[in-house]
Amino acid sequence: MVQKIVWHGKVSIENAEKFKNEILEALAGNSTLIMDLSRVESIDTSGVQLLVATVKEAKKQNITLAVEGHIPKEVNKRLIMGGFIAQAISDGNLLVQELNKVV
Repeated sequence: MVQKIVWHGKVSIENAEKFKNEILEALAGNSTLIMDLSRVESIDTSGVQLLVATVKEAKKQNITLAVEGHIPKEVNKRLIMGGFIAQAISDGNLLVQELNKVV
């Protein structure tokens, strides 16, 4: 089964639990998870950790993970600052490939 989640607005420590629960529900019993990050306005370290943990958990559970839509500048900036990617990435599937290299 395919599940899609859309992150929007501010992804931060204040709402990390909500996003974490959404991810866990989306991963449970599904073969594919599609994430749309294009509506993220800001993201902090906890949001980046959730994104990386999602990639790791999908890989562990053999779930296909796809990211659709444009990758916002703020997401790229935080991933670069965290050392997860070397340069800005606009393609979601390329982002998943790069993050799979570090998890």
